[in-house]
Amino acid sequence: MTAAAKSKERFLLLPQNLSQNCINRQWLDCANLWHRRGGQSIVASMHGTLLVDYERSGVKHFALHQGDGFFSRLQRKRKIASVVRAHAPRRVWLQNFADLAAMDHLKENIAVRYFPVAPPPANPQTIAQLQKFLSNGGKVVTDGEFATLAMQSEFGLGAEHIHMLPPALDSALYDPARVTPERALALAESWRVPENAALILHLGPLMKDGGQWLLLDILARMKRRDVYAVMLGAEAEQGYRGHLMAEVENRKLLGQVLLIDDCRDLPAALWFANVVMAIGAPARSAMPEILAAQAMGRPLIVSDGGAHMEMVAPGETAWIAPQGDGNAIKTMLAEVLGLSLQDRLRLAMRMRHWVEDNFSYGAWLEAILAA
Repeated sequence: MTAAAKSKERFLLLPQNLSQNCINRQWLDCANLWHRRGGQSIVASMHGTLLVDYERSGVKHFALHQGDGFFSRLQRKRKIASVVRAHAPRRVWLQNFADLAAMDHLKENIAVRYFPVAPPPANPQTIAQLQKFLSNGGKVVTDGEFATLAMQSEFGLGAEHIHMLPPALDSALYDPARVTPERALALAESWRVPENAALILHLGPLMKDGGQWLLLDILARMKRRDVYAVMLGAEAEQGYRGHLMAEVENRKLLGQVLLIDDCRDLPAALWFANVVMAIGAPARSAMPEILAAQAMGRPLIVSDGGAHMEMVAPGETAWIAPQGDGNAIKTMLAEVLGLSLQDRLRLAMRMRHWVEDNFSYGAWLEAILAA
């Protein structure tokens, strides 16, 4: 196939949602790049705040049903199948495991890639569905060695079925020089964080062992009214947000802790933060927001183990916290908040160089479009 013919192929994206996280924005960049090369990009998903950006870019959107019930899944499957029949994409990327069922009867000339952000538990049903997907020519794409080994051990996948694509970041988007103080102050005002307060930005889904409960305990023990925390992440376990808010009140931290599902201006949030934390259980998949924090040059504390360790240089670009060790994390937090301006500037330069040298965004985009 010639390059000209290839560029006219349709490219279908099936993200898990359209929230303003790094992966979703990177998929939007892929869609835009495909458009610029003369192709047609399509996205099918539930509605979300990123939809406006897709529409502004001229990417056609098809709304999918929300919900985990049988009928919702069936409607979603039928909608995806109808989009595929009507638009005949040659490439399909999907994140939601449930959407694999919509790929069962696709023709062999469609390249389908499953990019699991949150893989399902391995059981006979999910293993059988994944094997069926692979037998039809699909491939699994993982974002690092930790995720690759997990998919191999839990689902019994061979190396020939997995394509590893390490995470990357558009570091120019997270250049602190590009963030105006007005953007950060507008965000701080909407979050009601005082101008002279120290802000902790915690990353990760709201869930048991997500790190939020541990951070609340640390804040309560610090007894500092000038330290505020924004916990950025969607609710991954139903009802967990309510449990967290009850604990915030119980710990007498009302007004100091804010839970945010979706941040429309992550660069401004990182710019405003004094420290970024991701202290939940070892992550299965990479969290590009960790790269974003380093590109912005903000002191970073992450839990040890999992995919986190593939995204930092321990002792050079991040403080590594033993999982669940509140005392160690509290000590690290005090050290970070006490850094001098010169120390913070030296650290920021080191962090930014680390991201630029090791996580090439251009190569990542090309790999997505070529896979």
